[in-house]
Amino acid sequence: MYSCRSGASTNLTAEIIVTRANNLIVWETEPADADPNLFYDSSESYEIAGGYHLSGKSDGDQPQTATQDAIITLPFFNCYTFGNGVESYKILDALDGQALNLGERVLAVSKEDFKEADRFAELTYSGIYSSNSNLNNLNEFNLGLVNFKDLETSFGPIMKLHSRETDILVLQEDKISYVLTGKNLISDSTGGGVIASVPQVLGTQIARIEEYGISYNPESFVSWGSEMYFTDTKRTAVLKMRGTSSNNDALEVISDTGMRSYFRDQFNVQLNTQKLGGYDPYMDEYVLGTNGISVPLPPVIIPCGTQKSLVSSTNQHQYTIELGTVIGNVVINYTISSGTMSVGVSWDGSQVALVSNTSTSGTLNFDKTKNSPTT
Repeated sequence: MYSCRSGASTNLTAEIIVTRANNLIVWETEPADADPNLFYDSSESYEIAGGYHLSGKSDGDQPQTATQDAIITLPFFNCYTFGNGVESYKILDALDGQALNLGERVLAVSKEDFKEADRFAELTYSGIYSSNSNLNNLNEFNLGLVNFKDLETSFGPIMKLHSRETDILVLQEDKISYVLTGKNLISDSTGGGVIASVPQVLGTQIARIEEYGISYNPESFVSWGSEMYFTDTKRTAVLKMRGTSSNNDALEVISDTGMRSYFRDQFNVQLNTQKLGGYDPYMDEYVLGTNGISVPLPPVIIPCGTQKSLVSSTNQHQYTIELGTVIGNVVINYTISSGTMSVGVSWDGSQVALVSNTSTSGTLNFDKTKNSPTT
């Protein structure tokens, strides 16, 4: 213990010893825990044959079969080694060296089920075509360019598109509308009207005020010059449009001219059948024919486990049932109260179960060996 008085000086002598190692000094850092939910693309891809994954050619690899799992040695590394136990994530372990990147894309497992999306009210377009620059991208549909236009889904599916000078006439099931081509309109915030026109492949959808569409019959549409004709069976009408753009089009219900009751009764009976339209330039008339052929409509898909009761004298009934992606035995129970009938099941393009001319209740079974098709 040392003590000193005020104003007195104290001297301290110290010795600093530096010890130099003869071998390499390695500084080890504690690694951060990797996220188990993230995956990275590999440089190799492995084919799937017959529903089973094939393996690589490394020692110990084995392909997947019905009784064994696939074993694949991935060409993966996450560091560089220098032969002396030292590892680094940079080339030559340089401070400014290029760092190792595990993959350009980081993937994760999604909890959402992948399924088909029916985009029934949407327009899409390809790349541009220019004869001056010898550029033809008509077969290119790049989703990264957001090359689609969503239309109003409450109007029903798009049944007919008719290209005109400055717009596309869009006939949906329950509405007539226009989509501008090559431009879009901008209006002021106070509703004062259009103030500018900006370049755009597909612009704003402009719907007509009338409550008419083309129902299920795009085959009824025909155009001759500036005149267009089509039917709307859901509203028992035959329609005529005259004009070249949304600014000068006029809509007329020509079935109201002395034939309103006829088309009302005819279309109520033949709601889902063909309406074949044509134009006779010699007589300058719209020609319309109907028949008993049903128009193609998307099937109504019934959930698995649903009970259906049938009381009808129709010769044949067909139902589409959603089974899901589960593989295994599928059981169909049927009960016949009276009469005789044949019950068959088709899946994956072929008939998998059938009972003919039976009058008793029973069960049909088939083995669903693949995830898809699910119906």
